[in-house]
Amino acid sequence: MGAIGMTRLVIVGNGMAGFACLRQILQRTHNFEITVFGDEPRANYDRKVLPSVLAGVKSPDQIALNDLNWYQDNGIRTRLGVRVVRLDPAQRLVIDEDGGVTGYDRLILATGAYPWLPSIAGLDLDNVYTLRTLGDAALMLQRLRPRMRTAVIGGGVLGVESACALRARGCEVTLVELAGRLMGRQLDAAASSYVQRKLEALGVRVLLGAKTESLSGVGSVQAVRLPSGLLIPAEIAVIATGIRPGVELAREAGLAINRGVVVNDYMETSVPGIFAAGGCTEHRGQTFGMGDGILEQAEVLAAAITGNPGPAFTGAVPVTRLGLAGIEILSAGGVDETAPGVEVLRDEDPYLGAYKKLFIKDNCLVGAILAGDLGDEQRYLDWLRSAADLSALRPHLLSPPSLRAAS
Repeated sequence: MGAIGMTRLVIVGNGMAGFACLRQILQRTHNFEITVFGDEPRANYDRKVLPSVLAGVKSPDQIALNDLNWYQDNGIRTRLGVRVVRLDPAQRLVIDEDGGVTGYDRLILATGAYPWLPSIAGLDLDNVYTLRTLGDAALMLQRLRPRMRTAVIGGGVLGVESACALRARGCEVTLVELAGRLMGRQLDAAASSYVQRKLEALGVRVLLGAKTESLSGVGSVQAVRLPSGLLIPAEIAVIATGIRPGVELAREAGLAINRGVVVNDYMETSVPGIFAAGGCTEHRGQTFGMGDGILEQAEVLAAAITGNPGPAFTGAVPVTRLGLAGIEILSAGGVDETAPGVEVLRDEDPYLGAYKKLFIKDNCLVGAILAGDLGDEQRYLDWLRSAADLSALRPHLLSPPSLRAAS
């Protein structure tokens, strides 16, 4: 135990999930003596909008979720800029890179996810970046200059946002994507084409079905090489090829791992006294993208860890939203029209550049893709999350004016 009558709670990870859990715990009656470890030497911020910082649309201060005084005001001990290197569940200890040993009675793992890097030569060259932290953005901003030739490897959400951000800085940008369309996990062909047209209108060169064979250069990156031998000049390369759950600490400590740290409906891991939340977790086979389910997980975890378990966590609706450079995209829920029992409703206005596709199963909305017009985004998200029976509204689901009148 910590101070007399206090229970030692250690949170490993000061990202969005760690902060969400901490905030939810503080809203409840508890007897915790809390220590928070974070790899970065700063308070918490909204990682989802890092491309806006790179683009110059937002400053680091504008994406902050709290400041360092907040921890002190709430009696929280912080070890920021200190990486945890090992867990000892048998002794209930956390060992950090400075050799420090911190005991715990309860432990929350909120280690997030990390960039997945392809197996290509040249990743160790200078001016090759990922965009996962404010530090990453700061390093790039030190090097960027107008008309600089840049390349983005990967055409998923982060790749598209990074291309927009670099273009906003006046760089020449080539986006290289292995698949035949952009954001293939979230969008169908029509919505993907909308994103491609928008990027190309901004001046981004988009190469689809293009495999990156290697990065070349002497000391610093100078080009991206394709299997055809084509060299794409690039003085900066951004690798945006996906993320993987951060499970190394948990795996080495003997916790159950599949793709992520396995948790039950109350965010408990396979080891008593250890909970997990956020991008490092796997729940009923589902892993979580940036921001997906964080609030729901945090509420369930906070209730359970304070001894007042409430409703169980049953999963999260994946939501992808783009809003940079006039590219308006929402993809939410399941968007596989070949899934058993799924019906598809679709509406498109090429003149306005608006596109809508709804996925219905058993008269419930199970997925949605919106492009160009996000006016009814919240209504669709509410229906997705509530699994509302839409039988009475079926004639109006694609027509917002009638929809509003009917409601």
